[in-house]
Amino acid sequence: MKFPLKLNFYHFSGTPKRKAQKRSKVNTVYVGVVADGSQMPFYIELHSNPSSEIKFDRSESTAVLAIKGTKRGERSMMQYLEWAKSKKYISVGDLLLMDNERALKTEEIQFWLEQNEIQVKYFPPYLGAIMNPCDNSFNASFKENYYARLANLGDIDERKKVMLAEEAYYHTADQGIIKMFQHVGIVDTPPAKAATTLVSEGRLLRADNLAVHRSQISHFLSWSKRTGFDLKQFQVRSLNNMPRRK
Repeated sequence: MKFPLKLNFYHFSGTPKRKAQKRSKVNTVYVGVVADGSQMPFYIELHSNPSSEIKFDRSESTAVLAIKGTKRGERSMMQYLEWAKSKKYISVGDLLLMDNERALKTEEIQFWLEQNEIQVKYFPPYLGAIMNPCDNSFNASFKENYYARLANLGDIDERKKVMLAEEAYYHTADQGIIKMFQHVGIVDTPPAKAATTLVSEGRLLRADNLAVHRSQISHFLSWSKRTGFDLKQFQVRSLNNMPRRK
């Protein structure tokens, strides 16, 4: 039996790539976390007006309509920065750590940051996923909490989904955010130790998870043999050669 779509397995587990959604149909949450454990308020950019009013739990949470037209990435980021400045969430002397999205590096954005005396540093290209505490930890926790809440409610409207996203956004405790910064080596953790952890995490199995992974792979191989599934579509390691982390 062959599947028409070729799936990718990374090491012994993973998820197939999903088709990217059109940007114009995506609601965008702007995430900001601070090394002292605090967070920027929940800020979401909506692709369309909700059918009814959104009532957030926290007064500082904000929803805006997505900007349309040319240079929307740059203009949306400028709108966010202006909002953050007006609310005094960023101010003179602050240091912003950003990824390498093009909209964050335009002349207009650079000029605004310079004029407002806000320093900015960018994560090295292609390394933001492991060095950025948002991409490395916070976003995964945020999404996991959001989808867990969503799974228990069935079919709900967009307004309710936005409100659930706000709840999930504030789910992580201050100490948890501090640990995220420590994990990637931005504060408190020696850079060499952090780098060793970052380049190896996810590649080796914890000893207490090895039995579960072996069981999963064993069931998968048995099912493949029984159904005639084409294993060439996957990279399946031998159960006896799985690297492990002590």
